[in-house]
Amino acid sequence: MQEVVDKPLCVDTGNAEALVAALKLCQNLPIISSISAEQGRCQSFLPIINGSGCKVVALCVDNAGIPANAEGRVAVAGRLIDTLVSAGVKPQDIYVDVLAQAVSAEAKAVITVLDTIRRIKAAYPDVRTVLGTSNVSFGLPNRRLLNQNFAVMCLEAGLDAAIADPLDRKLMANIVSADVLLGKDKYGMNYSRAFRAGKLN
Repeated sequence: MQEVVDKPLCVDTGNAEALVAALKLCQNLPIISSISAEQGRCQSFLPIINGSGCKVVALCVDNAGIPANAEGRVAVAGRLIDTLVSAGVKPQDIYVDVLAQAVSAEAKAVITVLDTIRRIKAAYPDVRTVLGTSNVSFGLPNRRLLNQNFAVMCLEAGLDAAIADPLDRKLMANIVSADVLLGKDKYGMNYSRAFRAGKLN
């Protein structure tokens, strides 16, 4: 990967030893993923993270699983944020994964996610949010259509980053379009560049 891409890698593991081995191979500071509030999991990662300068993805899950409502997810996120900040991680380097779930199994899954994003951004304005856009459409036909619409809804709620398919041209065009409509792309400069590059058709 590093021979062809100069972007930071994301190391996603629940195994502290695997993380240490991976960090030695990364040419740039990676993003460390899958830290959660499950017993022992966060604590085993803290000595590795402390002073590393890496960005961290923290999952809204604890020993009881993924909380069913926004209040529960924000509470878990708060505990993780406090722990990580105490370990020396800057708030802006923390990405809270609010854990999108399939609407085919839980009708209000998207409402919960949007509410969680808004609450986290209000309570912790320097902390970032992230989620996987394709989780929402599992088990349903024409998944891309759902993923595309879901991504735009999450951006409006304050989502900072998405785990998404960069080869889905419609999804990427929707993101660029949403940024200009939400005032994140001043004067539509990125939108105009994307248009000239043929990325919006």
